[in-house]
Amino acid sequence: MGDRFDLICTWLLNIEDAGLTGCVKNLGDGAGLTRFGITSKFDSTAIPSDYFTKPAADALVDAENVYQTRYWKVIRGDEIEPDDVAASLFAFAVNIGTQHAIEVVQSALNLDPDGKVGPITLIGLASPGAGDKIRTAMAAHYRAHDQGQFLNGLLKRANLVYPDLTGFV
Repeated sequence: MGDRFDLICTWLLNIEDAGLTGCVKNLGDGAGLTRFGITSKFDSTAIPSDYFTKPAADALVDAENVYQTRYWKVIRGDEIEPDDVAASLFAFAVNIGTQHAIEVVQSALNLDPDGKVGPITLIGLASPGAGDKIRTAMAAHYRAHDQGQFLNGLLKRANLVYPDLTGFV
């Protein structure tokens, strides 16, 4: 894995599991078992069958692989500059799915929302203020979709600017 992905992924992992404990939880959010932010409902085809029972260090490696292949590569994270923009889109994609996150972000950047990161989207992501627009769109999305007991945490997540983790670690 690349250094840039490793740093941003570690940031995200600390949002998902402060302290990287590897504790398996059922958060009551409909996603089933969750470990390092990887869920039995949404990521079951990408994880080994023993993911939720294996030692935390081994599960962490699996989680990093899932984040890289199912999220980072799909959003073309290596091509997004600056890092805070890549990190915000990455965190949003992990939370609501890549296609939907890309569509919301494209709309926020006044681009045609097709759910794919292509050359025009990459240019939009590199524009001044793109990170702030993404974080504002994330917060608006969470508010609009009434996340109930999870709303405050999701809003804190939306307002994080990489590499800051104030309030999570």
